[in-house]
Amino acid sequence: MTHLLHREGLLWTAPVRVGQQALSVRRRAFPADLFGRVLDDLLPRRQGRWRGRHRPLPPEVAWAREHFTAVLAADGAPLDALLRRVGLPRGREDKDTPVAGRRADTGGQVSSLPKWASQATNAQAPDQRAWPALRAAVPAGAVLLVALGYLTFGVFAPLTLAHLPFVTRAKRNLAFSVDAIVHASGQAQGALVWIGQGAARQQVRPISVLHQGTWQRFLTNGRDPTRLPPEYAVALYDRAS
Repeated sequence: MTHLLHREGLLWTAPVRVGQQALSVRRRAFPADLFGRVLDDLLPRRQGRWRGRHRPLPPEVAWAREHFTAVLAADGAPLDALLRRVGLPRGREDKDTPVAGRRADTGGQVSSLPKWASQATNAQAPDQRAWPALRAAVPAGAVLLVALGYLTFGVFAPLTLAHLPFVTRAKRNLAFSVDAIVHASGQAQGALVWIGQGAARQQVRPISVLHQGTWQRFLTNGRDPTRLPPEYAVALYDRAS
């Protein structure tokens, strides 16, 4: 952007030499919806260009592309973390500056391009509040990789009924009752279990894998290990985290 301003100017601005710091500070004054409209305009073009490219894919992504219509990863982050990357000179950050809000995004694991984004003004708002808009952005036949902050039993059952598998981290204190063991080895273990109570009671599949001497736990509603094998489920989630 600084090179463009120096050589050609931009919109109504004649060519002018500016520093990166000045440009970064100026961007902070732009309204958020302006960036949102620019993003919405650019994404279809970027996705069209990506579809015309042919690059080798990681094995787990190539496998998922053959079995699902899309591989999407969802996560959220407070916007104060993004503010620190704008480029303010060190020592001039205002310690009393309030957090700008919280952002939720869904990105494609195949193209690495965002598919959906939203912003909440409350930085303390839980990620679960983004589920209605997030669910509307997930196409049929996709697999969804969600961060631990999205973990809520109330959403899992509708995803299962819609035949939309998800993969997420399993909480350490997750309470469940085992129904059946579906696979067990020295490197991976899985079972069908029941979680929740009442109307929220449902069957899911926890997956435990041994990585560098530590067992890591994941959770999926993909109960059939032949359709969503544990090694692919874990590999896809690791790429999203």
